Amino acid sequence: MKEQKEKRQFYNVGEAKGYTRRSFYEDVQAMLEGEELTDEAKELMAKAIEYELEGLDLKLANRKKTVKDPMDSEYAKAIINDIIPLLDSEIAYTTAELCQMATDEGLFSPTGKPYAQPWVSRVLRHPSMVNQVKIVSKIVEKTGKNGLKAEHEITGYLRA
Repeated sequence: MKEQKEKRQFYNVGEAKGYTRRSFYEDVQAMLEGEELTDEAKELMAKAIEYELEGLDLKLANRKKTVKDPMDSEYAKAIINDIIPLLDSEIAYTTAELCQMATDEGLFSPTGKPYAQPWVSRVLRHPSMVNQVKIVSKIVEKTGKNGLKAEHEITGYLRA
């Protein structure tokens, strides 16, 4: 069984019975407006401030300290090894085209599935790829449901 953490409580319990977070903010507002507070109200306010600051410290301590770089993942490394060689220095390819080319050549992600376009885009746009990949605009003609053709400008990738 998980060990239960002791729940922090201050407002409306023990000696602060009847003193809520709303009461605290009303007291702060009253002080700012120049009203005199009783000694009891000042004491409760000081304890409430201490409680709030402690809560903020705990929140910061509980946050993960390191953020993992997505480029360190096995998936990103596979994209670099499989997708980057498919880039051409003359013809710009979209992420959809690159993913399809990889699938056609039998190149799949580490999970055994075709590469995901958002991941391919994320890796190709990463600042560390600036020497290997050039990002350009590409005009693509699409046909709608009604058979109408329209040109769309989308992101294309070239070998740098």
